[in-house]
Amino acid sequence: MNNLKTGREVVVAGVGLHPFGRFRDKPLASLALDSVIAALKDAAVAWKDIQVAYFGHVYYEGMSFGRHL
Repeated sequence: MNNLKTGREVVVAGVGLHPFGRFRDKPLASLALDSVIAALKDAAVAWKDIQVAYFGHVYYEGMSFGRHL
């Protein structure tokens, strides 16, 4: 797949998703880390192999208490 502006190749190598639910005892960063580790396993790559990573979430103040990673 090519990026139309630069012509550089873009690859989605792996995805990770934390289970849905209430995890009040886990900090937001810990929830994200679980997803990152799952994405690395899905892609079968190590941290050192990643040049850039992106994540997304739906902003809802009650869920993240206004905190963003």
